[in-house]
Amino acid sequence: MPRPAMRHAHRLAAGRVVRRLRAEVEGLERVPDGGVLLASNHLSALDLYLLSAASPRPAHLIGKEELGRGPIGRFHRLMGMVPITRGSGDHGAIGAAIDLLARGEVVALFPEGTRSPDGRLYKFRSGAARIAAAGQVPVVPVTLLGTAEVWARGQRPRLRRPPAGQLRVVFGEPLSPPADRPRERRVFTRELRARVAAVTDQEPADAFAPVEDEDQRDAIET
Repeated sequence: MPRPAMRHAHRLAAGRVVRRLRAEVEGLERVPDGGVLLASNHLSALDLYLLSAASPRPAHLIGKEELGRGPIGRFHRLMGMVPITRGSGDHGAIGAAIDLLARGEVVALFPEGTRSPDGRLYKFRSGAARIAAAGQVPVVPVTLLGTAEVWARGQRPRLRRPPAGQLRVVFGEPLSPPADRPRERRVFTRELRARVAAVTDQEPADAFAPVEDEDQRDAIET
């Protein structure tokens, strides 16, 4: 079960956050019961909070370890965040995610590995496929729209409420997990990105998004 603080916060605040942001949420009925992985595009710091609020159940977000530091970091951890060292093949974080999924919980992540630096949709990294394959859980592709206009990268968030419908969260049809083999994981990762790309208006980028101080070899399946 999610932590009590997560359950209470989601029950009391999630709907209010969605309404406050005037966000449109589509496809909630596509999120199955039991352990499920949500995999979304990533344009803004707002994505973390909007995806968590829009999820039909409390979600443990896999986020960069920097988000777990300081007072805000303590709040993120209280809300179930799983910190990960980006670019390092963080097996501890992956194992923690698999354990959560085995308990029937929701885990969310951003397969691009970081916010898009220029608005394009970058290639997805292998983490979602690896977790899904190891845990044998479905993956729901999620597309977030409009978040960069509300909270652009490197800027402060707008204080005014967004116009109704500027923000959208679209949950797609779940994908069955791949076999835990490199080729199947690669095929799965490409299909997952294609599902998100079909909904977003982002231009596709034929590269991985640059992540500072990362080992680029981790972006390649072997």
